[in-house]
Amino acid sequence: MEGTGIRNEWPIWVYALTEEQQAVQPEISVTHTLDDELLGKLEEGERVLFLAHDSDLECSAPGKFHPVFWSPVHFATENPCGIIVNCMHPALRDFPTKEYAEYQWKDLLDSSVSLFVKDDLPFDPIVQVIPNFYHNRKLTNLTEYNVGHGKLVICCMDIESNLEVRPAAAQLRKSLIDYMSSAAFAPKMTLKTAALCELLKKREPNSVSVQT
Repeated sequence: MEGTGIRNEWPIWVYALTEEQQAVQPEISVTHTLDDELLGKLEEGERVLFLAHDSDLECSAPGKFHPVFWSPVHFATENPCGIIVNCMHPALRDFPTKEYAEYQWKDLLDSSVSLFVKDDLPFDPIVQVIPNFYHNRKLTNLTEYNVGHGKLVICCMDIESNLEVRPAAAQLRKSLIDYMSSAAFAPKMTLKTAALCELLKKREPNSVSVQT
């Protein structure tokens, strides 16, 4: 409004969609399953991208862009309260972001799970999910570890389906793949194999997840 100092602004994100965004470099293995093959690749020093957006992990809860409505005291929900992003991390070099979730994160967070990490495990995530106060725990949907002689990125957001109509997901995938292919890929935290198996343990059929 001229002469008042009052203005509105709307951020817009523009991504160049190319087939290269969906390609995976040969030195990177992409998997959804924690098995002996994956553990062997990490032990041999390979780079692995673990996609965990399917909610079949014991230590996971559904992700959400919108936070709890008013109060979980009156409206029972596990919805988190946003995210804290390490926006200067080289994994996000090609995915410009602030330290909180703006609208380019909406599709990603609504197609995600949050992985909860026990207090005795190292925790320095690229994206930390903020729990609501009923579930005061360490959550992440994007993190990395050294495991064995290898390097691992765990992404709990869907960055593989319908990328032709999900530009933010395609762009985040490209940014992660480029990072993992570079010399900048150097996780600070190290996770033992047994701890990784516990973190990515699948939920037993017909079991009920106990939230602590």
